[in-house]
Amino acid sequence: MNLPSIMRFVAAREPGPPEVLAVAEAQVPAPKRGDVLIRVAYAGVNRPDCLQRAGGYPPPPDASPIIGLEVAGTIVALGEDVDAWRVGDVVCALTPGGGYAEYCTAPATHCLPLPRGLSVLEAASLPENYFTVWHNVFERGRLQEGESLLVHGGSGGIGLCAIQLAKAFGATVITTVGNADKAAYCRDIGADHAINYRERDFAAEVAGITAKRGVDVVHMNRIMKPDAVAVIGASSEEGKIGNSVMKNLINGGYKGEIYPINPSASEIMGRKAYKSVKDVPGKIMLEVRPE
Repeated sequence: MNLPSIMRFVAAREPGPPEVLAVAEAQVPAPKRGDVLIRVAYAGVNRPDCLQRAGGYPPPPDASPIIGLEVAGTIVALGEDVDAWRVGDVVCALTPGGGYAEYCTAPATHCLPLPRGLSVLEAASLPENYFTVWHNVFERGRLQEGESLLVHGGSGGIGLCAIQLAKAFGATVITTVGNADKAAYCRDIGADHAINYRERDFAAEVAGITAKRGVDVVHMNRIMKPDAVAVIGASSEEGKIGNSVMKNLINGGYKGEIYPINPSASEIMGRKAYKSVKDVPGKIMLEVRPE
C-alpha cells in the first residue's frame, strides 16, 4: 500500500485552552516491532488529552508527543512480528499518544475489531475507558454477578463505564460524586446508589448500604487525601481495590503494602492489611482490610 510521507495532526501550539490547538504537519510514523500503523478515521477525546493540551499531563518519554489515546480506523502497515492483523483490517485501538493525527501507531495487542453493531465513530470511544475498566474491575478485580462495586468518582468517563459494565454483569453499584446533578445522572445510567461526598460521609453511607459488610470491589479513578482511609474502610474484608492513579493513594496517606510493577503502574489490587510500603518487581498489589 502506498502511503504518504507527510500527515496532518492536531498540535497544541502552547499550553492552554482549546483555542491553542491547530493543524500542523509531521512525518507519518513507522510501526515498530509489534506495532501496527492505523489510518485514523476517528479519535476519542479524553480527560488526559485536555490535561496534556493544558500543559498538566506531559507524555512519557517513549510516547508520541501528539495528543490522543484512542482511535478507530484501518490498519495500513504492520511492524515486525505482527501476525494477528492484516493490512485492511478495521480496528479500534488504545494508543501511546498520537491519536489526533491522520496516521497513528499502536501496539497490535492494543487493537480490537469493531464490536458488532457499532460504527467506526462509536468504536473510537471505547478503548481508553472501557479497556481500563475491563482490566481493573473484571480481569484484576474479578467482579462477579451478585457482588458490589464502589466507583469513586462516577461521573467521569472511567466512572460511567464502570457503572455501565458492572450493571450489565449483574453487580450492585455504589458511586460517589460531587453534586446532586452528577448523582442524578449516575442513577439514570444505572447506579443503584449515588453518594454526594461533599455532603455525606461516603464510607459511613457504604457501611449502611451494605449492612457494614463493605463492598467487594472498589474502583477509584482519582482519590484525594481525606478519602484514602475512607475508601479502604469501605471495602469488605476480602474486597479488592483498583486505582487508576496509584500515586494519589500513596500520597493520600495510606500506608498499606504496595507492590508496584514500575513507576507508572496504574492498577492496585489486594486483600489483607499491612503497614509498610515495598517495591517488589513484577507485581501490582495493594492489600487491604477494613478497620
